[in-house]
Amino acid sequence: MLISAPFLKSATTQDTSDSIQLASTGQYPVTSYLEWHNGLHLIAPQENGLHVDVRAIADGTVIYTAPADPAPSENQAHPQNYAAFGSGPEWTDKGFVVVEHKTEIGADGNAPTEVVFYSVYAHLKEIAAGIAKDKKVFRKDILGKPGQIYSQPGHIHFEICLNNANIEKLLGQDPNRWPAPDAEPTKDGRIDAVFGSTYVYLPAGTPVQTATPTHHTRGAETQTLSAPQWVQITYAGKATLTSYTMGGTPIGATPRTDPDAEYDLYNEANTRHNSLGTSDKAASSPSGWYELLRFGRNLGRGPGATDKDPLPVNAAHWRKINTPNGEKWADLNASGTFKFSDADFPAFLGWTCYGDDTKAMDQRCDSPKLKALLTSQIGDPLEKEATLKDHAKLFRQTGLDSIKAKLRNAICKFPTEFDQGNFQQRYGHIEKEEYFQTNTGAWTALEDHIEALTFADLPAAYKEAQWHVHPLAFIEAMRQCGWLQKSVLKRIFTTITDSQLETTRSELNKFSCKHFLNTGLRQAHFFGQVLKETGPSMGAITESLNYSEAALRSTFRFYYGSRPVEANQDGRTAFHAANQETIANKVYAGRIGNGNFASGDGWLYRGRGMKQVTGRGNYRDFKKQYQNYWATGLQDFEGHPDLLVQAPYALRSAVWFWVSKGCMKMADGGMRDRDVDAVTGIVNHGELGTPKAIVRRNFAQAAYETLE
Repeated sequence: MLISAPFLKSATTQDTSDSIQLASTGQYPVTSYLEWHNGLHLIAPQENGLHVDVRAIADGTVIYTAPADPAPSENQAHPQNYAAFGSGPEWTDKGFVVVEHKTEIGADGNAPTEVVFYSVYAHLKEIAAGIAKDKKVFRKDILGKPGQIYSQPGHIHFEICLNNANIEKLLGQDPNRWPAPDAEPTKDGRIDAVFGSTYVYLPAGTPVQTATPTHHTRGAETQTLSAPQWVQITYAGKATLTSYTMGGTPIGATPRTDPDAEYDLYNEANTRHNSLGTSDKAASSPSGWYELLRFGRNLGRGPGATDKDPLPVNAAHWRKINTPNGEKWADLNASGTFKFSDADFPAFLGWTCYGDDTKAMDQRCDSPKLKALLTSQIGDPLEKEATLKDHAKLFRQTGLDSIKAKLRNAICKFPTEFDQGNFQQRYGHIEKEEYFQTNTGAWTALEDHIEALTFADLPAAYKEAQWHVHPLAFIEAMRQCGWLQKSVLKRIFTTITDSQLETTRSELNKFSCKHFLNTGLRQAHFFGQVLKETGPSMGAITESLNYSEAALRSTFRFYYGSRPVEANQDGRTAFHAANQETIANKVYAGRIGNGNFASGDGWLYRGRGMKQVTGRGNYRDFKKQYQNYWATGLQDFEGHPDLLVQAPYALRSAVWFWVSKGCMKMADGGMRDRDVDAVTGIVNHGELGTPKAIVRRNFAQAAYETLE
């Protein structure tokens, strides 16, 4: 899933920071008189003195539009000139767009986990040409221009909502049975969607030790944790390890960091595997250790659809963490530990579902659970009781920083405020407020205003999507997903067939998730190299050795000197056409350190797969990653090198090459020419300084425009 903010300062990039820095007004999920509020009022940033356009946050289909006003009315009595904050007219625009998004966030085996959600863009002063019902839109497409909300320019109302079935798919569990923040888990989190940080629950009694571990299987440790806690592992080049109490309070003055831990994960996995004794190693694989370090558990992201990478049953996952008793090495894979990811929306971090509104069609918030949150900072029982009875006082509690932070992770069920149907049933209670009882005409003016900005013909699908999520928190969470849809890959691999795409996509997503191909920048570098190696259809996965005469002379002068060669009609050399094996055996001789040693190794282990893995040593090392799964020899790539052209192995070998050769660190440098060249230098050093290196730059930068 690719998602970005509704405001971008460029058509081709998005804010890549950890959080979306957009100014907002109003409150989510409630507003004045404790009315449910679908989303936020966002303020568009400016470029060259103008507010930027409103853009689609993800690929989708427009299911509803309502026209914008041609211009603000000068008639002070116009219902859209309702004075909410003063005595004069305060104009509010009514342009309205609803987009339905069908996206995948993971897979259960090869069955995708699909989620449908709706994004809503209200108070537009202009809707872009061509934006109409049933129109397909891509992420970052312009939907319109921000309008006014109570005479404040450059504003929109923005919301995200889902229906009952899809909120459960998004969260991976029933929202009506949401655990308490300090509840102790009894099982691991979901595996059909895994992204973002890893979270490990450590029960009291978890083995710990002060000294650096010298073994990586469970032993008889004498020290243990005295109280349960959580550990969060976040990879971004380095690894950041943050410890929490059961209630979500950080442990320790600052999180622990392990520099370059993400970049070194491949080597660390091999180190832990190689440290084992003979019997344990027989039930182990470097890839199994990689997965344990990456996810905290063995998910089965290995070679088989249902099989897991080999990992000893007594494997220990030692990490140095903060505990209430200082820094300790803890076994995060000990008995009683449970593992989760951001795809589980962890309750201990404040994610909470509020589906207990006792008056389903009343637009006022009647959720006892949410009201309890709003009064949680009030210590005096009498004051708390008085606040619970006063809607104005309850609303003022939303302004407290501690409450506001918790509301950001609130997932609430209530009907949309834009539905004009059953108006009196849903909004009539406002008339009973003291202000409207004592000010003649006040209710009529507000009633007219609400009716002017609501709609009687909203699609049923949108009205049924009554679960609302803080829209910026939703985007921040889902930007960690990185699961690529068919529509995105087709924009990158322009001539790929549907059948080939379906064969590749599930494997690509699972292996990309495992090996940190989880940002647009990294994916763009990876795909830029693949496009050069295989073409825009992922089709050419065996090295052709089909060099031009000029390249042949230049490349092979070391072997053939300057003796002339006879060119044939198509610019290839007759010598080359008849001697591909000879060329390969010369070019890929053992002198370049690729493990070739026998006569004919150059041809036998020529480039194959989406990264053109070359050399006996690489074929052997790729096998070793999963060594015991493939112990039968059926996937012995050293013995059967042509296996690398088969669909799953062509892709897996490319991802393996990416992580084992250090490409990720180079890719994180950026998307400048020198950054692409740094990756090219690892993939195919011989092309640096040639036109082919420029081709790789262009492919990577084109992919970046789609992915970032």
